[in-house]
Amino acid sequence: MKPIWTLAGFLTLGIAAAIHAEVLIKPNDPNINYYGRFDFSNSATTVPFNWPGSVIEAGFPGPSIGVELNDGNGSYFNVEIDGALVDSLLPTTTTHRTIRTNLSAGNHTIRITLRSNGLNCSFSGFYLANGMSLVAPPAKPLHKIEFIGDSWTAGDVIGQTTGTPNLKYFNASLTYARRSTIAFHAQDILVARGGAGLIKSQGNAATMPTRYPKTLCDGTANWDFNSWTPDLAVIFLGINDYTIGGVTDTNFRATYRTFINTVRGHYPNVPLILVGLAGSTLTNVQAVATSFTGTTVFSSPITLANAKALYQHPNQAQHQQIADSLVAVIKRVMGWDTAATVGIQASQTGHEARTHGDTFIKTSLDKIVFPADLTGVNKEIIAFDYSGRSIRKWVTEKQTVFLTGDMNLPAGLYFLKTRAVGK
Repeated sequence: MKPIWTLAGFLTLGIAAAIHAEVLIKPNDPNINYYGRFDFSNSATTVPFNWPGSVIEAGFPGPSIGVELNDGNGSYFNVEIDGALVDSLLPTTTTHRTIRTNLSAGNHTIRITLRSNGLNCSFSGFYLANGMSLVAPPAKPLHKIEFIGDSWTAGDVIGQTTGTPNLKYFNASLTYARRSTIAFHAQDILVARGGAGLIKSQGNAATMPTRYPKTLCDGTANWDFNSWTPDLAVIFLGINDYTIGGVTDTNFRATYRTFINTVRGHYPNVPLILVGLAGSTLTNVQAVATSFTGTTVFSSPITLANAKALYQHPNQAQHQQIADSLVAVIKRVMGWDTAATVGIQASQTGHEARTHGDTFIKTSLDKIVFPADLTGVNKEIIAFDYSGRSIRKWVTEKQTVFLTGDMNLPAGLYFLKTRAVGK
């Protein structure tokens, strides 16, 4: 009997190995969404990045997901699956990281966000169960915002009040910038680095006018500005210039004007919001704004005097306070709405465009019922989670769509955007 028992043991191990075998999906797979500045020059192998808040997103089938990720010897990442934070990846020398192995067999989404800034990271692909491939990623948001700034925009030491700065307390996802983006269900790029100034940066580091054109912060390759054009740019600089000292108002204003001309050279018609802190920084920002059309000055409600985190930085609550005030300004400047977009946009079909009343918004245990005159027309449905992130996209001719049975959504509350896409 002993040989039979031994054979059974080997067969069991063989089956387990087959179940847990993995395939590496290369970073140039078209079903991967990238938000931020990434170096795609060698994308069949690896994609470097280092600006804070950079996001890698994909749709995939269960049951497992892993990632080949180099953290640059110290970076931190947030990982979300189906819109929920499931992990904060800590620094490690192991680049092959298993995220989950016990997910349901349906389709899921993963979103990896670089929390900290300052180190050169690289992404070399996703690991899926053997035989699996990525599925269509979430639809990209329509609105785009570029934020240009220093540590307040990058998210330095948000959760730290004592000691020396530690990257585990950096979190770009909690900044006023990212919170404003989420409020408008938009996408963004954070071109920010702690200590950056217009004329002087902390530690004699390169200034933002030098760093701004680069794909990687302090890199050599130039960013392709034609690859991504924002609808709005927000500039928040000047804190370090005046904190370090030795910068005259005249020099600051002249350099700021030159920098705005640089930004406008890439985005000629994009509105600008210039952020300043009460005092000389705000006064000079206001003076600069008078030289340009399409600019709005925003005075941050949090200043160096009342900032609660380490080294006069805002904490999480204060970043949210800045975001709440900034969102009101963006609404006025851009005419955007923070409510999730719902309804039928039937421009491609000849049907009259529809609004909120024609699409029922329910829990995922309920259904969507389309109006009768859209019978036989393909309808695209995009489901957003409560934070405004798209998590499912589906096209169907059905008049009644069940969110659980048809779209494979788990129980929960969703916002829906629909449009008719024709036959």
